[in-house]
Amino acid sequence: MALVATTALVVTACTADTASDPSPTDERPTLEREGAPTLPDEVAVLGGTEEVTITGLRPRSEVHLADEDDRVLITGVADDLGQLHIGYVASDYVVQDKAVDPALPSAEGMTLPPGTYRVAVGSLDDDPAVSDDVEVLGKNHVPDAELYERQELTGVETPIIGDYPEGVSGADGFGYLEMRDGTLLSATVKFPDSNVYGQPPYPTIIEMEGYSASNPDGDPPGALLARSLGFATVAVNIRGTGCSGGVFDIFNAAQQVDAYDVVETVARQPWVEHGKVGVVGLSYSGMMAMYTGAMAPPSLAAIVPQSFTEDPWLVQWPGGVYNGGFAEQWVRQREASSAPGGSSWVDNRIDGGDATCADNLRLRSQNMDFVSFIRMLEARPDSADDRDLRELAPRIEVPTFLTGAFQDEQTGAYFTEVISRFDEAPILRVGLWSGVHADGYTAMNIIAWYEFLSLYVARQVPNLNPLVRVGLAAELASQFGVEDVTLAPDRLYDEFGDDYEAALAAYEAEDPIRVVFENGFGQDEPGEPGGTFELTLPTWPAPDADVRTWFLASDGALVDNPPADDGVDAYEHDPDAGDTTSIAVAEDGGYPQFDAIWDWDWTRFEEGRSLEYLTEPFAEDALLAGPGAVTLHMGSDAEDAAVQVSLSEVRPDGIEVLLTIGWLRLSARAEDPSATDGLFIGRTFAADDAEPIPAGELVEARVQIPSVGAPIRAGSQLMIRISTPGRDHALWKFASLHADDEVPTHRIGRGPATPSSLSLTFLPAPAIPSALAPCPALRGQACRERTAVTNRPGA
Repeated sequence: MALVATTALVVTACTADTASDPSPTDERPTLEREGAPTLPDEVAVLGGTEEVTITGLRPRSEVHLADEDDRVLITGVADDLGQLHIGYVASDYVVQDKAVDPALPSAEGMTLPPGTYRVAVGSLDDDPAVSDDVEVLGKNHVPDAELYERQELTGVETPIIGDYPEGVSGADGFGYLEMRDGTLLSATVKFPDSNVYGQPPYPTIIEMEGYSASNPDGDPPGALLARSLGFATVAVNIRGTGCSGGVFDIFNAAQQVDAYDVVETVARQPWVEHGKVGVVGLSYSGMMAMYTGAMAPPSLAAIVPQSFTEDPWLVQWPGGVYNGGFAEQWVRQREASSAPGGSSWVDNRIDGGDATCADNLRLRSQNMDFVSFIRMLEARPDSADDRDLRELAPRIEVPTFLTGAFQDEQTGAYFTEVISRFDEAPILRVGLWSGVHADGYTAMNIIAWYEFLSLYVARQVPNLNPLVRVGLAAELASQFGVEDVTLAPDRLYDEFGDDYEAALAAYEAEDPIRVVFENGFGQDEPGEPGGTFELTLPTWPAPDADVRTWFLASDGALVDNPPADDGVDAYEHDPDAGDTTSIAVAEDGGYPQFDAIWDWDWTRFEEGRSLEYLTEPFAEDALLAGPGAVTLHMGSDAEDAAVQVSLSEVRPDGIEVLLTIGWLRLSARAEDPSATDGLFIGRTFAADDAEPIPAGELVEARVQIPSVGAPIRAGSQLMIRISTPGRDHALWKFASLHADDEVPTHRIGRGPATPSSLSLTFLPAPAIPSALAPCPALRGQACRERTAVTNRPGA
């Protein structure tokens, strides 16, 4: 259930059908076509969506891609199998040999824009052979429906209890789907148990990701759950992964149009009820569900994305600070697993005679070195918008059910900025909670998930089979490390029976936003999924939300009004912080993500290497529910600095509970007013907007505090800690901006001239249970006894 991807990091992609010219200059070689020989018959040139693939070449031969004006954009070298894949071009003419360096030669560039191209093979000085025109498609191209109508998929029935009958296996549902460019994606089709759910047609869901989705001997979690609830499932490996053809990328245009093709092909199968399908997913597959929705295939019924991030660039560079922890680890693992020999089940398919799988893996030598490339992307190009879900959400026109955790240890809490962007979705349902990445598939949410799929994909009133209810509860308890769980009742069926229209009307009249507070404390065992109370809201943040602001003052205080006297506090850069997480992480990135209670190892900053500011104890209960921002007037001995602001509750019993964290690279402090909405701060992170910190000055910068929901009981205090990025996050590590032997001092101003402040969103507090959660118990929230810090005065 690992990261949804977060990193879609080749974010130099141009928006598909409005791409700019790769170079405004004429400083490129020119292709001489007149009288040029044609390509040999064995050389095939395939134009795809924002990419070109050439096969049948002589190994190590020179290959040139020219635009319709015969300007050569890039020269590549065929691999040892006689192949070359071109998906990106630099802003200037470059020669790339992937066998020598699989990373792009420059971060200044773009995906290959749609248009007409030609391919030449051989030295430009020696009459190279030239292809016919090659059309590179954009995302808005729609293939002829014949592509979908001629494909037939067969599935295998899977028993809800026990093994397959003798002679039957998951492999009986394995096959390939053809995409618009001829690429074949591996997929496994499975049907629910006919003894429980009858004969086809079945309501059908699709799950797409880059792990082992189509492994016939396994299932991605969403598909497994949906099939136990009566849905047929189609699990698909995205291109360049599993047994699928194509070159691996991260959420590029080709993968996005593949999602369109998958939906349209599956929906035409005779065993699909209603002729429309749903797309589900958590993490990687949750991202794919969002991209599918944005592509708007006509046969899409609904999407259910969970635990996704809104901008793949931002999770790799939160606040402009490089995330060298989980995000980088995830990309390395995806590169390794997509390489030949990277997945044992793929090797087993090939060893068993799957020639299509073996042939598809030939092109994997053309995979890019993403880690090297994304490390260069310190500035966010405008063209990153093509993979930014904040930009794509307004294109989603189907019912949508999305969820996420405020403390998601993998993808973070930035996803909440997408909630207000679903302008065209006819129905939006949102689940928010304190918690962890995997919580979308816990008992706290699974019945709401099932309700939505029943209403908008199956088109029936949700009514869980009693035997399935018992078995599912036991399985969820085992998966998440608790003794037992209780599933919510079939509330709509209990009230409306089989009256679908009445149940649907009642459902659609409800508030769309559900917020679960104190997840991990409200059930029978510490850490068991479920909260102490819930709210439903019409929007996020809610219309009746108020923003409260405190100002940084002397003696580490947060006060209601700007202090009368100016002052400066200072802290040193912590060179060890960036490589330190708050839980133990194995070398391969593994951690006990499904354990009910995590073994926190939340280390402290040495004296003088952080600043802390606390409010007075709250006189009455309050409810945090929305985003926040910290305004800093900050200076440094260095020209640039990265700052972390951690927000905690300090309880009357002396326990500090971490609520959320924000980051900012000070040179990226410029805001984008057009993308700023209240306390949601928009930034371009563009190279042209970067500004160093002037020597001897304090500059104003706002640090985004991600959305959070938490009760603050009377007697508790809120605290912010300002520091070097690191130590406080469960999985994210941060690259330092400074040399190993460089320890600059950073300064924070306070007072009327430099009023640094904290602003947070509150709702009117409902009745809040008085009991405090044990430490630890709250899912995803580190806790410890608080040790007071004395702030160091600065010049």
